[in-house]
Amino acid sequence: MVPATLEFHDEFAFPGKVEVELDATVTVTCIAKGGYPAPELSASVIDSEGNVVRDLHEVEDMAKTVVNDNDGTSDVEKHFALIPHLEDCGRSVQCSAQQGDGTFSINEFRELKVFFAPQPIDDDRIFEYRVSF
Repeated sequence: MVPATLEFHDEFAFPGKVEVELDATVTVTCIAKGGYPAPELSASVIDSEGNVVRDLHEVEDMAKTVVNDNDGTSDVEKHFALIPHLEDCGRSVQCSAQQGDGTFSINEFRELKVFFAPQPIDDDRIFEYRVSF
């Protein structure tokens, strides 16, 4: 077995908090490189204690696997759909790669910071602008 390396790409590529918009679909890209046998990738939202809150849905038509001719290892790229909820602020997205029937696994994490646009006030108030001369 050759252990793969695991990394995030796009908005999640850099360590630290990732800002995501409330209820807007975000694509989480995970790439496992150089593994043999080919790694299985998954992604989930986890809480501060490491418990899985929910698994992310894979966007299957975007998945790619490339077998390296030199050594037979594989690079696997998968994309997952994340729709952030307000309670996800402070939680993390976890990418996981497993190889060899789960005998080897590796995880990468990115903390979420959920933001949202100002919401309109709907409280039946009437606003008036008066000018007196």
